Amino acid sequence: MSLESRDEQVLIVGCSHSGVENIILNAKNGNDRKIGLVYSGFHLLPYKREELHKLIDYMKNDLSVRRVAPAHCTGHLGFKLFKEAFGENYLFAGLGENIIIN
Repeated sequence: MSLESRDEQVLIVGCSHSGVENIILNAKNGNDRKIGLVYSGFHLLPYKREELHKLIDYMKNDLSVRRVAPAHCTGHLGFKLFKEAFGENYLFAGLGENIIIN
């Protein structure tokens, strides 16, 4: 699901079996708004560290994703690497959390 804020898109991706990067690419297609947030499960449990680094770099630098809030099926290694890469732009997406979209 894509929501539009004033300047950006917010993507709520569920469990990204088709590839979170593919979902982001489709959301960007024909829409000039930047991706301000990608929220929910990125389905990365089967990914190895090197694959995760490549995906994170691609999302952050090539797809210009500003913030991430990975959940459940992203996996613990994914959580760790996304947090390291996105720093303050990494949001915890757990049970009972609130995420404010301006």
